[in-house]
Amino acid sequence: MNPLRTISFLSLLILAFSFPSYLRSEDEPTTMPAGPDQQLRTARDHRLHGRYDEALAIHNALKSNPAFALRVACERAELDLDLGEYSTGASRLRAIESEGAKSARWHNLMGRLLAAVGSYEQAIEHHRSATRLDKSDPAGWTLLGQSLEKLGKTRDAIAAYKHCDDVMTGDALPDDAEALTSLGKGFYRYSELTKTNLVQRTRHVLDECFGTAIAFHDAAYWPARLASAELLLAKHNLADARGEFDEVLKQNPKVADAMVGLARSHLEDWNFDECESLGNRALEANPNHVGAFVLMADLRMTERKYARAAEFAERALKINPRSEDAIGVLAAARLRDGDRAASTELQKRVSAFNPTPAVFHFALGQWLSAGRQFEPAEVQFKKAIEYAAYWPEPRTSLGQLYMELGEEQKARKSLEASFELDSFNQHTFNVLNLLDRIDHFATLESEHFIIKYDADADAVAAPYFSRTLESVYADVCDDFNAKLKHKTIIELFPDHQGFSVRIAGRPFIGTIGACTGRVIAMTAPRGRPPFGRFNWASVLRHEFTHTVTLAVTENRIPHWFTEGLAVYEEPSPRSWTYKQLLTDAIRRDRLFTLQNVDWGFVRPKRPTDRSLAYAQSEWMSEYIIHRFKYQAILDLLAAFREGKQQEAAFQAVLKISTAQFDRDFHTWAVAEAAKWGLPQTPLEDPEEIEKT
Repeated sequence: MNPLRTISFLSLLILAFSFPSYLRSEDEPTTMPAGPDQQLRTARDHRLHGRYDEALAIHNALKSNPAFALRVACERAELDLDLGEYSTGASRLRAIESEGAKSARWHNLMGRLLAAVGSYEQAIEHHRSATRLDKSDPAGWTLLGQSLEKLGKTRDAIAAYKHCDDVMTGDALPDDAEALTSLGKGFYRYSELTKTNLVQRTRHVLDECFGTAIAFHDAAYWPARLASAELLLAKHNLADARGEFDEVLKQNPKVADAMVGLARSHLEDWNFDECESLGNRALEANPNHVGAFVLMADLRMTERKYARAAEFAERALKINPRSEDAIGVLAAARLRDGDRAASTELQKRVSAFNPTPAVFHFALGQWLSAGRQFEPAEVQFKKAIEYAAYWPEPRTSLGQLYMELGEEQKARKSLEASFELDSFNQHTFNVLNLLDRIDHFATLESEHFIIKYDADADAVAAPYFSRTLESVYADVCDDFNAKLKHKTIIELFPDHQGFSVRIAGRPFIGTIGACTGRVIAMTAPRGRPPFGRFNWASVLRHEFTHTVTLAVTENRIPHWFTEGLAVYEEPSPRSWTYKQLLTDAIRRDRLFTLQNVDWGFVRPKRPTDRSLAYAQSEWMSEYIIHRFKYQAILDLLAAFREGKQQEAAFQAVLKISTAQFDRDFHTWAVAEAAKWGLPQTPLEDPEEIEKT
């Protein structure tokens, strides 16, 4: 292990603190104080604690007072941003433009409202006006830089952020929580864009800006804590980011940004239910939150529901037609759904306002990689790196892609380059440490396989793995008319944590074997919790079947089909447990359809859903063979290789729709299950009974 990498990551753990919660201000009484100044301070406190009705009551009482009209309008604009009332808020600010045009705060708020709906050029003009009116306020410079970045004007953004760098490296910092928070954001962006000492500067921002803002200046100013949480999340420091998001929501349970950030941390851990719950809460708090719609689109992409993902992305684009994140996920959804022309048009759309759309290409690369379309994903990641050489994330994702291809030297090169840019990225740190371990693995090479293993822990297992794999190679390849171009790589990990990082970059995933194509990773069969004993020979044949079916379809095979064929290839007959699961699903009318069977793998709603998905996928494969003969399996694989979507493939090969297949399969399944000697009487679903 690289000792410098260890030291850098330890520094992240040291700085991942929680700001003192005891400094949070107590709730103010709801009675309105006498003086307008105090009334406005109370309105601000109400807003920061999510008491929006109380804040609005004070705004309405004071808005007719000419002496306070500007301050009231600005306070109301802050509330408009929280509630997503962007266009209405901008109209309200324009109503006092004659006075507001002389105020830096008014210009910055107008710019933020305009940027929220994609009017970046207008936002830039307002932020420039703010900096002319108050050169010392870091908010104007930071907001200016952010809008410039949206248009791909990186050099101009750096020039704007440079003012924050000058202040941070100068003699004194602001003594105001809002100014410190803006300063920290601008200083961090300058540091990343210029690749300047990012490790120490990240620590400095978290401590001297966000931490100081909360601890010493204004305990009620949750945007400082939110900024800390978002920065930690960007580093994939999920636990500490969640702690900060939680603290924000304790103070103000209506902060949509915090809900979306917290949801993203759960999405990264595949906690889909919590992610969806938080996404829905965010949209209740702010029905026009673009980030929440993009989050929900990403969630649907994870579930392989591309049409639904596109719907959420389109809803985001109705609010901000130039959201690069939304355009990116929409292009990915269209492409994964087979519409290449729409995806190409979307790339032209984003390039029209941003000539270097790194975020767009990164999003496209992420979802292509998730669909195992590694070659086009590699192109997208490289394009993102070309456009944003300062950004570590595309390099990390490219390194993970190379890991899945078994090209570990390329993976190390890309990951080391990412780590050099940002040694605080926990994902990068985890995968690099794993590569350090793999570098010390022994290798056993045979005619068709390369087995990598820990010589101290698993030397006795490797020869058995090699002989078993060679014994099934011809059998499995012949079943699918496959001729593999490369030797298949098997990586045998002595512990489950190493295996999990190898597959997902995270310390735990709920399986003991996984195939990404050419590479099969496995946990050594030791019979340890939580998985206990398993038949490693059967697992190897199962995973190698994935390698073969992925290869013959160029990684385009539906998830349920590759799993069904892999179970079908296992040498043992259908287990009694599977028969019980399938019979129970029939009795409760819970069999999956072709539309939702993948949910059983990626987002099970019940404890038995994942096992049922495996069992039913195999059963549906068996039904295809029974009704349409084995050649139909090969013809379906060929159709998927050609790029046909599932509905089109079924129509072309089986001559029926997927809906008709579901009905016919159900009829056949009921008759087959009756032969097993298990009870067949329909059962009422307890969940439906509870509803009544």
